[in-house]
Amino acid sequence: METLLLETGDILVTTSFPSPEQLGAELFAGNLEILGRFLPLIVALIIWEFVWKGIALRKAGTKKQLWRFIAMFIINSVGILPILYLLFFQKKDEK
Repeated sequence: METLLLETGDILVTTSFPSPEQLGAELFAGNLEILGRFLPLIVALIIWEFVWKGIALRKAGTKKQLWRFIAMFIINSVGILPILYLLFFQKKDEK
């Protein structure tokens, strides 16, 4: 810790603040704690995205919808874009 002394009139103010190395270590430890809390949610969202994206990409690929395939492949939307495609935008099979 470094100490900064400020003299303002009759009052002496002492302020301590961490060095950049200590501050970085504290921030990193705090981020790891947050990541640990949300890790199950993050894993669940990744699995959710892969499932919906896989289904939608297969359907768009088999129906030769190149631009929709590319958009769904590039954009990560936590499954929203693939679900919208499957519900509203895929061409219905003509039987």
